[in-house]
Amino acid sequence: RGNNNNNNRDTQGGASGKHHQQQGSLQEEGEGVRPFLCPEPYRLLEGHSGDVIDISWSKSHFILSASTDKTVYLWHVSRSECLQFFRHPDIVTAVEFH
Repeated sequence: RGNNNNNNRDTQGGASGKHHQQQGSLQEEGEGVRPFLCPEPYRLLEGHSGDVIDISWSKSHFILSASTDKTVYLWHVSRSECLQFFRHPDIVTAVEFH
């Protein structure tokens, strides 16, 4: 029984140790490893003059953004420029790829 308690402590310590190693490996930028959640944005998409209300991502890496400026913008993650925009008579509250 004493060994089981030690094993439990080792397992918990091992879990903590693994967590520490994962954090350390994510911070080793010299090796080209970036954290999954980077504090810097990958790309800034500018175009809407109003607040963005909804965003939809496609499986092929396209993005639709809906805004209070009565437009929908079509983007691709590989480009900083809008591919196309669509004007609507009223605020667009939702977008979705099918």
